[in-house]
Amino acid sequence: MINDNGQVSIIETFAYFHPEIQNRLFSPQRWLEGHSTGKSFEIFHNKGILHLKNGENITFPLDHTSHMPMLPAFHKATEVANTLSEPISVVSANNQNLSLNQKILLKLHFKMGHLGMQKVKWLCFRGIFGMEGIRAGDKETSIPRCAACWLGGMVKTSIKGTTVCHTNPDILKVDKLKRGQLVFSDQYVCSQPGKHYNNKGQELRNQQFNGGTVFCDSATGYVYIQHQVGFTASETITAKLNFERQADHLETKVTEYRTDNGEYTEKAFGESLEHFDQKITHSGVGGHHHNGVAEAKIGSIL
Repeated sequence: MINDNGQVSIIETFAYFHPEIQNRLFSPQRWLEGHSTGKSFEIFHNKGILHLKNGENITFPLDHTSHMPMLPAFHKATEVANTLSEPISVVSANNQNLSLNQKILLKLHFKMGHLGMQKVKWLCFRGIFGMEGIRAGDKETSIPRCAACWLGGMVKTSIKGTTVCHTNPDILKVDKLKRGQLVFSDQYVCSQPGKHYNNKGQELRNQQFNGGTVFCDSATGYVYIQHQVGFTASETITAKLNFERQADHLETKVTEYRTDNGEYTEKAFGESLEHFDQKITHSGVGGHHHNGVAEAKIGSIL
């Protein structure tokens, strides 16, 4: 059996063979009486410990049903101890589910940042990784599956039996047939900061792009995106002015906006609308579908 140090301890005793019994019954009291290798035996509420005279200890659990001590023993204790001492990994030597060539492919796949397996095999076949790589890149080697790549590629599946019918997907654009007559606008947040176009080198996180504002014309479907560092009223107004400057180049005057709440309800943004004689309509509480055109553009583009 295997002791607490991961080494093999041998316990020898006389026993009676019963062909129909599945477990061996072992009495530590009788064994301690007649053998010099045993020292003592302790029992606790959740485990038992067998102490040997050479200083080794063997800890074992209690059965959940009978609460009797269960002392695990092995026919090939040395092989079991070596297997337990090896690190548990999909590419370790004790993994019998993958061939040597498949383990080499997985190791290279991990080292190259989870590069596609077909590209890894092509690089191996080119001889970049030596003879082992050439053997691993053979066409007879089946491609192993990477658990991380499988989890990363998972998507949510729709529940069977539920369908969504869009009777009139353009209901929000009814009677808005002129350019600039109605513009949908919304803001988006990006967890990965972006660099400025004209800067090089490292930048502080609070100076990088963290999102932006999207504008979509209802009549033409024209989309304008303005990246922003923050979501203050001044930056939102700047994005609005840049969009209107772009519209002016196309000989288009914006007369009305439809937005969510947030920065669009700030006093400064309202003053900008009054200055250009423009109207604005906000979505109701929990009614983001009122601004569904801008929401859909964010989902499809960003």
